[in-house]
Amino acid sequence: MTEPTLTSFEPDEAVYEQAAAWLVALSEPHDARAAQEFARWQEADPLHALAYEEISALREHVRPHALDAFERMPKLAPRPVGRMRRFALAASLVLVCTAGWANWNRISDLTADASTGVGERRQFRLADGSEVELNTDSALDLDFDGAGRSVRLRRGEAWFHVAKAGGKPFRVATSNALVTVTGTRFYVRRDNRQTRVAVEEGRVEVRPLAGGPPAVLTAGKGALVEGDRVQATPSADPLVAGAWRRGQLVFFEAPLGEVVRELNRYRSAPIVVLNGSLAARDISGVFNLADREGAVRAIEERLGVRAHWLPGGIVLIL
Repeated sequence: MTEPTLTSFEPDEAVYEQAAAWLVALSEPHDARAAQEFARWQEADPLHALAYEEISALREHVRPHALDAFERMPKLAPRPVGRMRRFALAASLVLVCTAGWANWNRISDLTADASTGVGERRQFRLADGSEVELNTDSALDLDFDGAGRSVRLRRGEAWFHVAKAGGKPFRVATSNALVTVTGTRFYVRRDNRQTRVAVEEGRVEVRPLAGGPPAVLTAGKGALVEGDRVQATPSADPLVAGAWRRGQLVFFEAPLGEVVRELNRYRSAPIVVLNGSLAARDISGVFNLADREGAVRAIEERLGVRAHWLPGGIVLIL
């Protein structure tokens, strides 16, 4: 039997969210199907079982604070106490797991030249006349020393409209890629160990920092940089790639898991899909980022699923 290959030695934020969601789901009366789904989830990756074990241990530390906070919540209507107490606890667990990443980002933002919080966008102009718009939860550093024009995208996503400056190149660096232009409009997004680039206008050179060959992109083209490879995308519609600048997200036959990951970038409390087969189902649509509840309702209607809202704004999709 082939041993599983681990790409990470510890669970990431999404896995902790799933583990916390499973904790509350299994605290409720459930059938054999739910138990089978949970078993498949644990077996899919050793990190899943590790995350669940850590979340279960964390529960005992969080429980007094979660239940105390719940007791102080205003009672708008009579509700089943046992169920809501467990939901309050699960919500706190998910928030505790995600708070670490959010707090670290806020601390690192103190040294960034420009940054945005979750759900925030920011536009500004650079000293050379270039325009930048940062997407949600993003941060970058500037290096304009007179000899060059350089930007380092620490995390997140940005749109650039680069002013021509006598042929002086404009460079955007991420953790694994270097993007070089002279005058153009394009998007750069950093996702963990990947960098995505989409060109709206002009020409862009994308070079992996690991030493692989570069790729030159033109308007309507895109690329994914992973390791030492640049994988060109034959079509990267800037209207789709830049939909966030209009306050929208656009999907065409995308897996629900991917859609939820995108929506969660703009939410302080996550949406969690508990069913692996459901996460693989395709969905299309245009989602308004200003209407958080509308996005969840659209998922319910189009896929015929149920969403459960927990205290703190967390949403479980079953």
